[in-house]
Amino acid sequence: MKIKNIKMQINGDNILDNISFNLNRNDKVGLVGANGSGKSTLLKIISGEVLPDSGVLDLENAKIGYLKQEISSIYNDYTIEKYIKQITGYDKLENRLNYLQSNLDESNINEYNQTLNEFLAIEGYIFDDKLQKIIYGLSLQKSIDAFIGHLSGGEKMKVSLATVLMINPDVLLLDEPTNNLDIKAIEWLENYLINLSKQMIIVSHDETFLNNVVNKIFELKNGSICKYNLKYNDYLL
Repeated sequence: MKIKNIKMQINGDNILDNISFNLNRNDKVGLVGANGSGKSTLLKIISGEVLPDSGVLDLENAKIGYLKQEISSIYNDYTIEKYIKQITGYDKLENRLNYLQSNLDESNINEYNQTLNEFLAIEGYIFDDKLQKIIYGLSLQKSIDAFIGHLSGGEKMKVSLATVLMINPDVLLLDEPTNNLDIKAIEWLENYLINLSKQMIIVSHDETFLNNVVNKIFELKNGSICKYNLKYNDYLL
C-alpha cells in the first residue's frame, strides 16, 4: 500500500500536509500523535470513508478492514450473527455459491470460481468456528443470537472489532481497539494480532498493547509524519 502527498484541511487548519508512506508486508504500525493531530482522519481517508483534499492512495487492490466506533441503529433488529455475516458478505456469498453449485454449467463457471475465491478469502468454510473463537476471545458475554439493539456501547464495540477480524482483510485499521476490553481480552487480541500476517495501522492509548504488537511507529505532528523502525518503547527513548 502506498500513500502519497495526502493533504487535508479541517476548518482552515492543515491537519495533514503532504503525508506519504509505504506499508509493506507484515508492517504493523503504531500511529501516534497528540489529540487532534489527524490520526483518526488519516485512518478514515485510507478506509475510503473520507476523501482527502489531494493526494494519491494506491491500495494495490488490498481489502481494508476499518474498525468503526459505532454500529448504525439500522441494525438494531439484527442478531450479532446476522450482523457479522451481512457486513462480511458471508450470507450473500454462501447463498450465491450454493445456487451456482446447483446450476453449474459453462455459462457461469467463471462466476462460480470468482464467488468461491471470495468465499475462501473470508474463510467461509470455517466461518462459524472462527466467529465463536473470536467472540470468546474478546470476552463478549452475549449469545450470537442477541440483538444488536440490546447491547451496551462496549458490547457493540466488541461486535465491531469481531466483524473487522472476520472480514479477514489485507490491511487492518484499528482505532482504539482495546477500548472496553478487559485484561484477558486485551491479551488475547495482542496474541491474535502478533500472529496475524497482515499489514496494520493501530491507534491506541494503551502503550503496553502498542509495544507488544507493532514493529514501527508513525508519528503525526503539525501536519507532518515521522517514521521510525522501532518498537514503541524504543521510540519513547
